[in-house]
Amino acid sequence: MANKMQLIIDDKQLMQALLHAPDKLVKNLDKAIDRSLREMARDARGEAPKAFSQLVNSINVERPNKLEGTVGPAVDYGRAVEEGTGVFGPEGVYSGEFPPIENIQDWVHRLGLTPNDPSYDEEDLAWAIASEMALTGTQAQPYLAPAFEKNIDRAQRRFDRAIVVSLQ
Repeated sequence: MANKMQLIIDDKQLMQALLHAPDKLVKNLDKAIDRSLREMARDARGEAPKAFSQLVNSINVERPNKLEGTVGPAVDYGRAVEEGTGVFGPEGVYSGEFPPIENIQDWVHRLGLTPNDPSYDEEDLAWAIASEMALTGTQAQPYLAPAFEKNIDRAQRRFDRAIVVSLQ
């Protein structure tokens, strides 16, 4: 996804903390980053569309190290939901890409949808829906960007406090 939050090292206090208390700084920033990412994940779950809980439950925090982390969904269609697809997507053109048929079939089954044509089964109906989605696209339903925007200022204040506390 396009939104990123970065801590830019262009601050006198940060440079002091790096020089005089690097371990304390990393510990304090780790806590600030972790809390900020968890709040963003919580809010993204609240913003995500809830046809079923699969997308919502897949939104997690990943922390490859103490000064880095990401919030995002584990399902393969998360980006398509966030940004839209086809004519509704970021490029605004027909993509020809089919959504995952298994996900559509699961959705059809869970809703108890039945085809009008008795010779069709759930899989046929899922293919028909996926074909239409590939042709027309799907509108964006942002959930990560709103969570990011809601939390970015608080996260920055938390990072600033972590730096100040590291100097004490």
